[in-house]
Amino acid sequence: MGKGIVRYRAWMDALIDCRGENVEIDDELDKTVREALAALDEGEREIAERRFLMGQSLEVIRSDLKLSSHEIERRLREVRIKLKRLLAPFVQTRFNLKPDSRPVCPICESIHRERVERIIATKRKEETWKRIMSELEKELGVRVRSPQMLIGHVKYHVRK
Repeated sequence: MGKGIVRYRAWMDALIDCRGENVEIDDELDKTVREALAALDEGEREIAERRFLMGQSLEVIRSDLKLSSHEIERRLREVRIKLKRLLAPFVQTRFNLKPDSRPVCPICESIHRERVERIIATKRKEETWKRIMSELEKELGVRVRSPQMLIGHVKYHVRK
């Protein structure tokens, strides 16, 4: 694969989407993708294999699994995020792509990630994020600039 054919932000689509025309599949690539798929939970793996390897439409997957369109799309978003994380080191090395220059999640990068997530888990539904932000900075030195950062972390990064 030539340099620049796949931009870093779009690499996963080209790599695991069966319709990607820019990627030559070889044994190493196939093995790496299958290992990443095996790291997903059973439900995520089924949706990913149906969509990316078998090329099934969202409508077929929705119908077969008896899930709403919204639920299938949500799960696919989560699968893409997990697969990007799992496949990033291989892609960076194999295709000589540099990582995005997007801001890094300070929670994911914190050496106290597990403790941070335990503190986040204490948030009650009816309260704001102010107490959590204060506790994180005071107890662990993790500075969170906005509640949106915490909301995004909970939505996309919390290990389940």
